[in-house]
Amino acid sequence: MSISAGVEMLQLNAGAFDQDIILNPTLVWNNNEAILIDTGMPGQTDQLKEALGELNISIEQLKVILLTHQDLDHIGCATDI
Repeated sequence: MSISAGVEMLQLNAGAFDQDIILNPTLVWNNNEAILIDTGMPGQTDQLKEALGELNISIEQLKVILLTHQDLDHIGCATDI
């Protein structure tokens, strides 16, 4: 979901137990670099890469990861990235 030019709220499906749960890491980018705010749950790295790919951003373009707090749904993919 686009917020404005260069700001995108990503949507990662973390559904479990027949519940639709969507996590929303946020990407801020320009032509040279990208900043990811929060990373989703552990095991969502492929979903994250896919969401970035839809914006023509590779995981290698990430220069900064900001973690807003320590909850697992915010820090889960940080070590994979």
